Amino acid sequence: DSAVSSNLCKDFYTYACGGWQKTHPIQSFDVERTILGDIINRRDTEIERLLDSPIIRSDQRSWEYKVKTYYTECRDDYIRVNTSATYLIAIIQDPSTINGWFMFDNSAENVSQEALLKNQTLYQQMSHIHGDFGKFDEDDPTIKRLELYPAGLSMEVSDYEEDDPISTSRRAAFQIYIIEIMKLLAKDAGITDINVEDRAFTVANDVFTIEKFLADSLRRNPTSSVPRTTNLQEISTQFSFEFDQIMRHELDDPDAISILTPIYLTNNMYFTDAFELVTDLE
Repeated sequence: DSAVSSNLCKDFYTYACGGWQKTHPIQSFDVERTILGDIINRRDTEIERLLDSPIIRSDQRSWEYKVKTYYTECRDDYIRVNTSATYLIAIIQDPSTINGWFMFDNSAENVSQEALLKNQTLYQQMSHIHGDFGKFDEDDPTIKRLELYPAGLSMEVSDYEEDDPISTSRRAAFQIYIIEIMKLLAKDAGITDINVEDRAFTVANDVFTIEKFLADSLRRNPTSSVPRTTNLQEISTQFSFEFDQIMRHELDDPDAISILTPIYLTNNMYFTDAFELVTDLE
């Protein structure tokens, strides 16, 4: 950066690297940017372009056919097995589990699209999803303290709010992706009513709205905030939510905990925001 050539002794780094920094900004999803990293990214992009190109040597014994077919199947297994959602759909529709869903149950003719036709309580659904289909992993069974901490989001926190081209395109791609997944699920479930795309859009918008709310909370309350030690009884009273019941269900052992079991909130304000949202939704 020749603009700082008069200040070489005090800031030689800016003189040596400043021009490159100006023309190679760090994107919202990067933690660093280097010349070697740029070379690797260009190489990966070129390899992806080559793998996506049409197969010229169509003989199934050719290396090109094998590599490109393998790559396509790894990236999109739905092409090969286009009923791969069958198991998930069965869980969603099973009366003993989630017992239906907006995407499927509002497909009848002239049905209102405003609310679910059938539904369990939020507590029941969370019990089934987290307890029946989740997994609890405890290295030391003698420790009774439970740790509750922020869940991961689909994108970086900055991508939910920043107006740079990368974040904007990521938000759009994220919602389009959810809509496509919803439509594929509906197709496998035999749902073909004229409102299915509207419901898919509603789900995508709801998912993004909730994730943006949680991303905003994480930004306001970073995980370095002072932890809070409490117990299941206190947070159950605070949020009118039976935490002890859902944890017993999840642990599959009614005697593993009690309402006085201590819990450790690694981000108290985020947890408060999240469960106020949950109780409002219920």
